[in-house]
Amino acid sequence: MKTLEHNCRWVANRVRLCRVLLGLVPWLAGCVTTAPVETGPALGPAAACHALFRHMDGITARSGLGDADYARIQGFPWLRTNRFLASFEPELEDEERLVTWLGRANAMDREVRLAELAWLDRGARLELGRAWSRLQPGTGLPVTPAEALENCRTLLDGQLLAQPDRVAELRRQIDVPDAYRTWLRVAGLYPIAAALARPRILALHQRLEALQDSEPAGDLAVFASAGAGAARTATASGLLAKAPRDALGIPVLEPGVLELLKNAWAPRWAIEQHSEADRPGMLMLDTLDRPFVAGWHPVEYRDLGFTRMGDEILVQLSYTIWFPERPAAGPLDIYAGLLAGVTWRVTLDGQGGLRAFDSVHACGCYYMLQPGPGWQARSQPRSAEPLFAPGPAVPPPSGERVELRLQAGTHYLAGTRIVPDSRAARSLHPLPASSLRRLHRVVLGYRSAYAPDGLMPVSRRPERFLLWPFGIPSAGAQRQPGTQAIAFIGRRHFDDARLFEGLLEPGR
Repeated sequence: MKTLEHNCRWVANRVRLCRVLLGLVPWLAGCVTTAPVETGPALGPAAACHALFRHMDGITARSGLGDADYARIQGFPWLRTNRFLASFEPELEDEERLVTWLGRANAMDREVRLAELAWLDRGARLELGRAWSRLQPGTGLPVTPAEALENCRTLLDGQLLAQPDRVAELRRQIDVPDAYRTWLRVAGLYPIAAALARPRILALHQRLEALQDSEPAGDLAVFASAGAGAARTATASGLLAKAPRDALGIPVLEPGVLELLKNAWAPRWAIEQHSEADRPGMLMLDTLDRPFVAGWHPVEYRDLGFTRMGDEILVQLSYTIWFPERPAAGPLDIYAGLLAGVTWRVTLDGQGGLRAFDSVHACGCYYMLQPGPGWQARSQPRSAEPLFAPGPAVPPPSGERVELRLQAGTHYLAGTRIVPDSRAARSLHPLPASSLRRLHRVVLGYRSAYAPDGLMPVSRRPERFLLWPFGIPSAGAQRQPGTQAIAFIGRRHFDDARLFEGLLEPGR
């Protein structure tokens, strides 16, 4: 038995296949070791719950796993936030709004932790259950990790609401750190780097402007998500206008209404074809848990988000497709590399009217804005990066849809137009963007497409060695939503809660 246990540890440390043995031979679960947990009758229920969350965080960190989309809140391990949710901090003096805010912060943490539980091997999950049993002996509460965590949420929320000083501490902790590293900017003499970069950025904008509505450089392959187009934008807009609002003023969209909205505004993708790199596909994991794109199964990843302008809360529908790579245009192409994602986003006001279209690559690069009817791009100050806004956004009438043309190789957005929805297109399978947290492993279990810092390491670009003075870690690498810095000059984030307040103004 000792020899078997020794061999199991050797395998786990060197080739990480102990999880396979654990799945086949449950009594070998003892080969998985975790840090000790606080025990003893002195721990009350709240302290035990804090210890359970910390224990899970420790297991996840030691496994080299994690998620960067939603930010942790120091001292409140059962809650997570993002830039939109954090923007409500001044409004949390109202108890009803605070309770609603906590519900959303709990939901974010729950989403991530359920994914983390799926990443952990069987031994680690069993250890979490045993940890809860040791922390709360004789309580009779469920010992499965998900149930224990959920019971703890209720307890910790109740305790928090009864302690004004803890609420004040929570409000001080909910700001989300930006995706820039100030020390890199200091070390890289950022003011000089920004001055040198500005003319190059303007030259890129001129090249992108020249692409708009130019003739395709090759054959076009058109893709559209299955089921999209059956819903009309006018119908979807009416349902959004009637949707109830929670205490924070955020629209509460029933699953059927949300699906109708996503279908109504889904774009068509017209992609120039030069190589296999121009075929969109599904993100999968190889035998080393590295993401790659399976071009035989085209997929469109969809997401729901929100942003703010003044007192308005706007709905955002995001659509992302992935390509196997951005191929090198020559031997010194520093922008080339594996994997390339492109996101198209539709922002709607409370009545379902179009506020803007915008797009970005998954690296946070090549941000583009198209203001909706009645709006125009705002002139940017010298301290901010020039804005690429090639023209207005046009809402498609009934029976038509926005078609996006992407350039071969670079996958730059080369133009948009409104076309009949009845035109033939290859089918894209719609999937929630959150599914990228649970990609099937070749061996056993699940992993996220992203590393704990939100990056896809396999997608690193040589440009990172040149562009680090702008403070963006691994510039050019594909990154998780919530970590996308979209400007080299100044600071902008794709998920900024008030991004459009600085980019849009009423049209003249």
